[in-house]
Amino acid sequence: MSKRRKKRPSAQQQRQEKAEQRKKFYRKVRHFFTLIEKEHLFRQISERELQHLWKLRMRAPKIKPEDGCSLSAKHAKMMTEALYYYLDDYKVDIPDTDYQISAYDYLTTGLTIYAFILREPNPNFPKGDNFFEEIRPITENLFGDELELLIKKLKTILGMIYDGIDIDHYPVQFEWRGGQSAHRGVFAAFIVNRVANPVIHIKTGGSRRPAYQVGFAIEQFVPMKLKAEVLHLETAEYPELLNVYIQSHALRRLSERVDLLAPGELRWCMYDSLAEPMVIPYRHHSYLIEYRVLGYKIGYLVADLMKRKIIIRTFLLVTQCGTPEEQKLCSNTGLSKEDIAYLNLCKLSSFVNSDIYENQTLKVMFEEAGCGPVLEFAKDKAKKPAKKIPRAEQILNYMKVEPPMLEFELEKHYALRKEGKSYVAIL
Repeated sequence: MSKRRKKRPSAQQQRQEKAEQRKKFYRKVRHFFTLIEKEHLFRQISERELQHLWKLRMRAPKIKPEDGCSLSAKHAKMMTEALYYYLDDYKVDIPDTDYQISAYDYLTTGLTIYAFILREPNPNFPKGDNFFEEIRPITENLFGDELELLIKKLKTILGMIYDGIDIDHYPVQFEWRGGQSAHRGVFAAFIVNRVANPVIHIKTGGSRRPAYQVGFAIEQFVPMKLKAEVLHLETAEYPELLNVYIQSHALRRLSERVDLLAPGELRWCMYDSLAEPMVIPYRHHSYLIEYRVLGYKIGYLVADLMKRKIIIRTFLLVTQCGTPEEQKLCSNTGLSKEDIAYLNLCKLSSFVNSDIYENQTLKVMFEEAGCGPVLEFAKDKAKKPAKKIPRAEQILNYMKVEPPMLEFELEKHYALRKEGKSYVAIL
C-alpha cells in the first residue's frame, strides 16, 4: 500500500502560521528585554521596527554536512535532535542579573537584537542615545567572549555525542551561513564531517574479528598510542609507540557496565584514560588499564599485547572478577563472582541509583577493597532529590552482615556495646 502524500496547507493556513510565528518572535524579543531587566526599553520599539527585526531575524541553528561528506537520513536526524537538545539544555548567564537564557534563544533572538540594533548604527532603529547607552554594556558582555566560548563548548559537546553514533568519527566545525536576502536570514551552522575509523582483523578463538583503532578526529584521525615503559616492556625491544585497538565486544561490555553514559561519552573517557594511562600487569603480555570517568577510577580496560599492538578485549567494573578490588572484596566478605553478579554489583547504575553509597557498613566494606572511587562518583553524580532504590539492606541481608554496634571502653577489663536501646557488657 502506497504511503499517503501529506496534504499541503492552504494559502490562508500558511498566512496564519506565519502570523503566529511572528507573534511568537515578538514575545521572545520582549522576554529577552525582561531577562536583561530592561523591559521599559522594549516599550520604545515600534511595531514597524519589530517587523523589520522579524525580516532580519537569525534563523534556527542547523546541522550541515561538510562538502563531500554524505550523511544518512538516520544520522542527520540523530545529530539534529542532539543539537536542539543541548541548545535547549545549555544555559548562558546574563551579566549583572539572576537570569539565564537558553543557548537556542541566545543564538536566535538574542543575536538578532545584538546584530541588527546594537552592533552598527541602524537607520531602521532611530533611537536616542539613552536607549543605546543603557543596553549596550549588558549586550557587549553577553555577546563578547561569551559567544566564542559557547560555540567552542557546543562544538566539543556535539563532537563527543556524535562520536557514539557508530564506529566512525564526526568532528564538528562552525560557521555563519545564509543572509543572501531578507527572506534567508543568517544562521549558526554546525558543519559535520565523517572520518573513517581504521580497522584491522585479528585471529582469536579460531576466527578473524575486527578491532578498531582507538583515537579521535579533529580534521583527520589522531591515533592514541602507549609507551613501552608504561606497559613494563623493554624500550630496547619496543622502541616505537604502540597503537591501541579495541574489539566490538569490549565496546559492548563498556556500554553495558558503565550504563549511565552515552556511547560518545564512553569513548572520550577512554581517550582521557589512555592519555595518562595507569597500567597493572595482569598476566604475561596482558594488562589492566584504568578506566576513569571525570577522574574517578570506575574499572579496567583488559588488554593484550599482540604483534606489537595493544588489543583491548573487554571491560571490567572494579567489582568484577579479575580485578584487584574484586579479589580483595571477595577475600574480605566471602562473596563470590556469582554473588556479585546476583547482587547486580557489576553495573555503575547500581551504585548511583541506589542507597549503597549512603550505607556506612557497605561504604567501609567497599572502601577497604579499593572501590571507594565508585562510591565517590555515585555520591557526586546522584540526582538530588531522587528516590533511591533500597539496595543496601538487600545486600546486607544476603551477606547476613549485622550493622555496626557502638563499642566504647569503660574499664580495662570490660566494655559495653549498644544493642538496640540497651547495653551489653563485653567481659
